[in-house]
Amino acid sequence: MKKALIVLIGIIFLGCEGKPDDQQARTPQTPSVPVKTFAARGGDLPITLEYPAKLVSSGFVEVRAKVGGTLFSQEYKEGSRVAKDAVLFVIDPAKYAAAKDAAQAAFNQAEREYKRTQKLFSSNAVSEKDRDATLAAYESTKAALENAALDLSYTRVKAPIDGFAGQIALDAGNLISAGTLLTTITKTDPLYAEFSFTNIEKLKTEYAIEKGDWANPVGIKVFVKGESGIEYRSEGRIDFVDASIDANTGSVKARAVLPNPKGELMPGQFARVVLTGIVKKNAFRIPSEALLQMPEGKFIYVVENGKAMRRSVTIEAENDRFLILSEGVKDSDQIILNNLLKLRPGSPVAPIPDQTPQN
Repeated sequence: MKKALIVLIGIIFLGCEGKPDDQQARTPQTPSVPVKTFAARGGDLPITLEYPAKLVSSGFVEVRAKVGGTLFSQEYKEGSRVAKDAVLFVIDPAKYAAAKDAAQAAFNQAEREYKRTQKLFSSNAVSEKDRDATLAAYESTKAALENAALDLSYTRVKAPIDGFAGQIALDAGNLISAGTLLTTITKTDPLYAEFSFTNIEKLKTEYAIEKGDWANPVGIKVFVKGESGIEYRSEGRIDFVDASIDANTGSVKARAVLPNPKGELMPGQFARVVLTGIVKKNAFRIPSEALLQMPEGKFIYVVENGKAMRRSVTIEAENDRFLILSEGVKDSDQIILNNLLKLRPGSPVAPIPDQTPQN
């Protein structure tokens, strides 16, 4: 009886000892999530930078009368494009034409007297003093004639530059004096785009220009986007970068020259300048589908020891298909491209290398 009891207890003990092993064998393992991966490779990559800008005229002129008189006529349409030397106004020329005729007559008489005296002086018939007096009269009347001709030409008020002429300040028929403002001309081709580099030292140390340098950025090409996002493809260039940092903003002022032959852009317009021809050093180019955006920031998943691990990233540039990153990635990282919503930090994954070309 005693032996039977011991055997029964042993059987019960063995049965209890084996049960946890069976339960452990039946516990399901977390399956690995199949993911496509992209191998990161660092290098110097071309990027595009954008900055807010204000468009300003490359020339603004006040058109003023150079002689007085009655404003005879207006020869242009307000707000229209005018070419340099186009006639804008006519001032009554009668008085100035008469003055020129009188100056011409005086000059003709002085010229005849001078030539006659020259002949007499050659034959010692007049003194050197008489010859010099007629020469002085000749030169004086010649200058008076030139001045009278100039005043007559000023009665036709011409555009000093190409551009758009503004409203007239006075209607025809008004009596004006020299210096009276008649209209203004705004030059719109080219236009200037004024903007600021927010961190010029970072640009100098982390970015390179394809040609030139930051003091003479000849390699940077400039385009403009309007407030509505429309891109104007007239290619411009940077013609000025300030040598000092603005103490109030901590930024450096810059200016671009933009061709505007069709007048699509207007002075005073706010826009964004788009800079190309810049290279980011030691950057990584990855497919944009790898990016996740959360309230706490932007991040990607990479494969580490067969598990998905989260990395915060800094984006330098992006387009529809690719991102250029400067932080959060290192060479040969296997970046996960799909099934991102199924992943959590530490999730086991089964990588499938993606064939997306690096270039």
